[in-house]
Amino acid sequence: MRSAIGIYNKGVLNNGSHLVDLVQMLLGPLMLLSAGAPSTDHWHDDPTVPALLQTRSGVPVTLNPAHAGDYAVFELQLFTERGMVAMEDGGAGWRVRRIVASPHFKGYAVLDAGQRASGEYHASTLAAVTNLHDALTRGAALAST
Repeated sequence: MRSAIGIYNKGVLNNGSHLVDLVQMLLGPLMLLSAGAPSTDHWHDDPTVPALLQTRSGVPVTLNPAHAGDYAVFELQLFTERGMVAMEDGGAGWRVRRIVASPHFKGYAVLDAGQRASGEYHASTLAAVTNLHDALTRGAALAST
């Protein structure tokens, strides 16, 4: 893992906390290095805050704000030595971009346009709710804790 870039709006406690949780689930614990000036883009008591974080192994993670008055956004880009994986449209889509030779600059490697795949967001939400229901009503094991 080389770096991670998250883009969110609607507040650090709302979508920002989900983004931090997702990154920690994927990359492990994070340390806050710095936070930028907050902006109020949705709720007056939950600002959207830019931040620079770092994993225990030193991977930089940036959280970048967008304005909820423009559109909703919740996305994550994970850059590796082999390419980039992006969660787009709040998880409704995923894109994998692989390394190819640059068509414009001889000797350079670049990322291709990638292939977008469905995130199966609705199916995964339904499966999670079903699992919670079964755990509460039938004593089934939780699929994730």
